Amino acid sequence: MNNLFLDKLKTLRILYVEDEEGIRKKISDALRYYSKEVLEATDGESGLKLYKEKNPDIIFTDILMPRMNGIEFIKQVRQTNDQIPIVITTAHTDMHYLLSAIELRLEQYIIKPINLKDLKNSLQKCIETILKT
Repeated sequence: MNNLFLDKLKTLRILYVEDEEGIRKKISDALRYYSKEVLEATDGESGLKLYKEKNPDIIFTDILMPRMNGIEFIKQVRQTNDQIPIVITTAHTDMHYLLSAIELRLEQYIIKPINLKDLKNSLQKCIETILKT
């Protein structure tokens, strides 16, 4: 990532929605290295509440979670914001989820385990989208 992208990331708030605590903490820590602030939620319902309260600039979300899955969470977000960059992070490669995700205008679909290269690439795509709007 070049300095323009890194400088822009330092001004942004990221929401990361993930029900597995170990994964959430690890990825959130990595995201904190690049961004102004990282908000953490354990499911789609609490993610939606944080989204409405804190107005993040980028969203990363898992798909299979309790209380509200990631697909439903993204659909709720898209009702009010069709511009925010969203990245799905999931262990599932099921065609049903992939097809559902296509309709949601995502920046990227990352298969777990997430590595730093994939994370940085998805952040760069998100920044490119933000700079276009």
